[in-house]
Amino acid sequence: MADDANDDLDPLLNEAIDFVIAKQRVSISGVQRQFRIGYNRAAQIVEQMEEFCIISEPLKDGSREVLVSEASDIKLEKRVQRKEQEVNTGYKNLVKQVGGKIIVYQDAYNYGFTGKPKLIIDTHYDIAKYAGLKLGEPIAESLARVYLSLEWRRETVIEFYLDEENTVLHLQIDFPEIQDTPVSDSDGIKSVDKYYYDYCRHVHSIVVRVMSVSFLSCPKINKVIIAGYSQLFNHDTGDDESNYLININVTRDEFEKLNHEAIAHADPILYLSGLHAITNIDKNYKMNVIDLRW
Repeated sequence: MADDANDDLDPLLNEAIDFVIAKQRVSISGVQRQFRIGYNRAAQIVEQMEEFCIISEPLKDGSREVLVSEASDIKLEKRVQRKEQEVNTGYKNLVKQVGGKIIVYQDAYNYGFTGKPKLIIDTHYDIAKYAGLKLGEPIAESLARVYLSLEWRRETVIEFYLDEENTVLHLQIDFPEIQDTPVSDSDGIKSVDKYYYDYCRHVHSIVVRVMSVSFLSCPKINKVIIAGYSQLFNHDTGDDESNYLININVTRDEFEKLNHEAIAHADPILYLSGLHAITNIDKNYKMNVIDLRW
């Protein structure tokens, strides 16, 4: 079934596919028991079956559906490229104004959207393409148009306003929750440190990207202030709480010390550590709540 040229596929994948089709149910523990293998390897086989659309992504209760009823129905075309396309087309950026603030958000991002990539991918590599963009319309409209053009791997909401001189840009960014970070990758189940690192890097890449395209597209802006947070459910109050994770205050002069290509390929965590940035990150890259300064 599976293409032998795909060296990254587990040798047991074909047998595992036959097994779950026959049983019409799937679980990591079931694959582990059937083939007498370790948990990490069984988890990777289940992930590969998902990539080939043999089984669904995990449902709300953690279970998965078997999407194929007979082996003859299988057309094993790995859907990595299709997933990347779905990431870009599975939602639509919208803009609204609330008081004096403009909010760019996604509609129904996580509803009926099954194309989430297995890996969180840094989203700041396209910064250089905004270097030649000098929009002549009102600054707020320019920024809204630029933010609407950004594509995100996970739900990301940008709220912004300008000072009276239109030179200082204030942004609030609602980051994806850490629970949206995949727990496994091509090497199997991630360690706790790797799980925290992936989320930390992704959050920093969002900040680097928004800060950079703001400066590049609107030359009049002299300072960007960003407060980034993640919403967590408080079981005591029954409400979502905004936990701030990063706060930066960057001038144009500081931003332009690095050329755009360097920024696009820099480690976002290291890059922001060299600017006026407030974070509280453990040695294992776990991001803790901070108090805002700006």
